Amino acid sequence: MADNLISKRRIMLVGTGFVGMSFAYSMLHEKGIDEMVLVDVNADKAKGEAMDLTDGLVYADTKMKVYSGSYADAEYCNVVVLTAGAAQRPGQSRLELVKINAQITKGVCEELKKNKFNGILLVANNPVDIMTYVAWKASGLPKEHVIGSGTVLDTARLRVELGDELGFAPSNIHAYILGEHGDSSFISWTNSYIGCKSLLEYLDEKNISLARLQTIYEDVRDKAYKIIDLKKQRITESAWLCAESLRRSSTTSAAFSPFLPIRTANTASPATSSVRQPSLDPTERRRF
Repeated sequence: MADNLISKRRIMLVGTGFVGMSFAYSMLHEKGIDEMVLVDVNADKAKGEAMDLTDGLVYADTKMKVYSGSYADAEYCNVVVLTAGAAQRPGQSRLELVKINAQITKGVCEELKKNKFNGILLVANNPVDIMTYVAWKASGLPKEHVIGSGTVLDTARLRVELGDELGFAPSNIHAYILGEHGDSSFISWTNSYIGCKSLLEYLDEKNISLARLQTIYEDVRDKAYKIIDLKKQRITESAWLCAESLRRSSTTSAAFSPFLPIRTANTASPATSSVRQPSLDPTERRRF
């Protein structure tokens, strides 16, 4: 990104499938974005989607320009959102997508590097932790500039389920799913709160078994498979939640280990990001 040439705030979306277009639609309701360029291996689809979104701008509270483009536009973009990749099919694990999506992610990031992109890269294809690492290595970007959607969606589901179970608004539940965005994820109960009160203390006071909440976690962990089986398509909220995570502390992926990315609590803006590792007990640390 040539800072001296950028006069507008631009986002590039790579991948105009279900996830990508869910993200693009959500951006119509955001302020502060001047342009959004859509890129897809199917250039006609990107063009058609841009035309469709442009018609909707009549009723949107933004003056954003939406158009289809190419990787040549990357140099002048502040943020690139990568959703391109093979979809997870019913009964398929995220890890089964590694080979094909690693090839796609690497190809996209090499094109971004070739076209001098130097902004923030948001990764929202699966398995997202591995794809975040692949994107970091292939793009040549600083590790602080490559952020995956991580367990943001898992954490949202957890807060909803805990809120329903305990009778609190999900916004007052502060519990986070850590680790892999997948079957080995876990909850740090020692870092879970209702408002400013420890969740473990609350459960003890109300004589609620932690085993019940563990069952809720297992339901949350497996919920993606149920949704995909019912919808017969990818879950579409992940890219938007990844972008939303830039506003607040979130469980996003960061390429922080020399071997694999680890989950961190991440707060970021389009210009800077800071990464924090949670305080975990020895058992949680091993799972992390």
